[in-house]
Amino acid sequence: MNEDDAAKTTPARMASGMSDDDADPGSGTEAAATDAARGLPPPTALLPRDELIAGLGRGFRGAIFRLDVELHTTIARQIFRRDFVYVSQQLHALEASRRVQGLDRGLLDRALAAVATQAGAAKALLRQTASETDSLVAFRGHPGVRVEFARPTRFRATIVSPYAGSFLELLQIADETLAQLERAWLLGALAPDAKARRANACRRSLQDFKELVRQQRHLIGRHVREVNAVRNVNRRTLPEFDPDSGGGASASVGAGPKSRPGTDAGAPGTQPPDDAEQPPVKD
Repeated sequence: MNEDDAAKTTPARMASGMSDDDADPGSGTEAAATDAARGLPPPTALLPRDELIAGLGRGFRGAIFRLDVELHTTIARQIFRRDFVYVSQQLHALEASRRVQGLDRGLLDRALAAVATQAGAAKALLRQTASETDSLVAFRGHPGVRVEFARPTRFRATIVSPYAGSFLELLQIADETLAQLERAWLLGALAPDAKARRANACRRSLQDFKELVRQQRHLIGRHVREVNAVRNVNRRTLPEFDPDSGGGASASVGAGPKSRPGTDAGAPGTQPPDDAEQPPVKD
């Protein structure tokens, strides 16, 4: 292989000893056409590895959708990278607890209501902060000025539950509010220390939401473990099922081994017939 051929060879094909020129561009289409002619179903398209889905375990078979999100501020990007997967997993586990038989549904409903209330409180604080900041900018005579960021970052968020979507919405509102704080500071309408205080309040509202989700997940998880423990104890203490007894419990539980027919002289059906030869009686 000369230098030109080596330049055309990708690392993936180097492992198989093929260059890009060796690939047949129509091979995939021809293979699909051949499968269709044979009546074979199309191959299943596997989703790329996702940290959130991987964290839910191999048993996860639920629906998901993905959103492309652009975040501009440092705080919003940090919280997304650090907390979005964790909070989404906790919220999914909360909602999945509905399938646990024997769990108090009222307790679960109150936990989810607390999550919704905390999300509403966080949104109210963020929007109030944004409104106050807009008023400061308008007072300075620059209501239409937009702020831009040199390096906005795009993320792809995987949504596995409605409450996880609410957390993503919280992050977007926080990002917009923090951007307004940056605009007010650049225009001289907000002092640096006031900007820092308001930014910390925005960060704290998101952290409070995360902490409440963690607490509610811990609470429901404890009750789920208690329900499972009771179920396991009941399963061990139930009598054995005996198919020979017509579907009832086995009568041999707690007793000795079953007597086999013909071995117990006092059991019905063990007496020899009348015409059977009897052993001689000794004097």
